[in-house]
Formats: sequence, structure tokens, C-alpha cells
Amino acid sequence: PLDDWQAWNDEAEELHGIKREYLLSRGIDVVAAAETLNRALGGMTVYSDAWGNDQSWLALLFDCAERVQGFRLAALNQLLDEDQLDRWAVTKQAVERELAIGRHRASSDAMILQQTFRRVVTMARTAH
Repeated sequence: PLDDWQAWNDEAEELHGIKREYLLSRGIDVVAAAETLNRALGGMTVYSDAWGNDQSWLALLFDCAERVQGFRLAALNQLLDEDQLDRWAVTKQAVERELAIGRHRASSDAMILQQTFRRVVTMARTAH
């Protein structure tokens, strides 16, 4: 984080299990983070189950890095029909229980979302 970023508070540390000191000593700077994201995701649309939150953090990151975001972030619910949306919360809870990851990390969260998405889409196909 940049020195003036004060959002990483006790609550964020507890949620993510990462101390601010660790981020300062082991993290990468905002330019490297923005460029890494652009290289990996350039030209793509990526989906988030917390679009409003994630987009605001991405906007801050790219603004501070003085870079243009080279990919689009969209709300996950744009990929789902009404039946799939209705099944989402219960299915996600089941996936979280089964995987029992316990850590709030982007990679773990992505795995949970991928498994949930796969299940709700498969349920919809088999129901018709």
C-alpha cells in the first residue's frame, strides 16, 4: 500500500489474515500491480461477485499507478439467468463448506466462485 492508504485497518487485517507490516515488506508497488494485472487480463472481461467494491479498489490502484486499466470488470450476475441467481447463495455456501478453505485470499475466493458457477450452470442444464 502507498503510505497514504489507510484502509488496511484491524478489520481488514483480521478478514484477510495479513498484517499491514507484511504488505509493506513483501508487497509489490502499485505500478507493478497494475502492470501485472494488465498483462494477465489485457483485453478480457473478468467477473466479480462484489463488483462495486472491487471496481472501486481497481480504480484507485490504476489511478495511483497512473495507468489505464486494460481489462473490463463486470458483475458476475451478468452471466447468470434468474434460476441460476436463485440458486447462487445456497450453492456457494455448500461449496464453501465442502472446500473448508478458511482463508480469505483471492485465489481461494476465485476457486469458490468457479466451483459455484460451474454447479449452478450444470444444475440449470440438467433441470431442463
